[in-house]
Amino acid sequence: MLDDITWETDTTGRTGNIKRSTDGGKTWSVVQSNIIVGMDGIVFDPVNKGTVYAGTMGGGVYRSIDGGMTWKPFNKGMQVQERDFNGVQYRGIQIQRLILGKDKRTLLALFGGTAGVYCLDIGNSDAIWQEIPRSADMLTILDMDKAADGTLYAAPGTRTAASGWENFNGAQVRPVIVGGAFVSEDNGANWRQIFDPRIPVKVLRTASHNKNIIYLGGGHKMWVSHKGKDTTIDDWVELTGFHFANPDLIVEDPVNPARIYVTTWGGGTWSVLLPDK
Repeated sequence: MLDDITWETDTTGRTGNIKRSTDGGKTWSVVQSNIIVGMDGIVFDPVNKGTVYAGTMGGGVYRSIDGGMTWKPFNKGMQVQERDFNGVQYRGIQIQRLILGKDKRTLLALFGGTAGVYCLDIGNSDAIWQEIPRSADMLTILDMDKAADGTLYAAPGTRTAASGWENFNGAQVRPVIVGGAFVSEDNGANWRQIFDPRIPVKVLRTASHNKNIIYLGGGHKMWVSHKGKDTTIDDWVELTGFHFANPDLIVEDPVNPARIYVTTWGGGTWSVLLPDK
């Protein structure tokens, strides 16, 4: 298995190399070149030893079945995206985030923009990617996780109305159509709101040691709920020690379950302690 993987782009900015380290990152060697540039998320398969998945910005998901020595695209079932960026035509599969669900057998691939989320049952060797349903108002999915009991949680971003105003914390804001966070107990067929839609949630994770603990962050703050799929908008507790606008990733402390680490865009990494229930 790989000890570490890092990403390196070549001079063209379109393809790059996958490197492998077997000494904790002291030295690196190239194992494969000319992979689509922009690797964003690496997941080690807990079911199939030696299998590794990587999300890319344009080439979809790549898979290695030999511990990271060779890689091939693994996108069967995914829909190719076609977009126009400032007059430039783009065609590819952009993976914004690659997540292993807490059930240890579901791989979630979040597409960039409005293209949705796909899931893969890594415990089934014949499985292909399947799109997770979402409500019509959920135009984007910024983050998603699957708890150990199979419950899905999603942060769809905040979408506001084009006209009208309402008061929120003393400020006049556009009425919110959809935002906050949602839960689904039937793999996306139906969704229920569980967090204030006026707060733009950017990251969301369930705890690996307790299926009822949910963390989320946005609007310069972090929150936690201990009620799992029964969570309502009133069940969240604000966490102290975090004040930054752009949380990017929530990581649990492997030794202390009462601590999480939050990485950010531009604000470094924060250590946050969880309150007592």
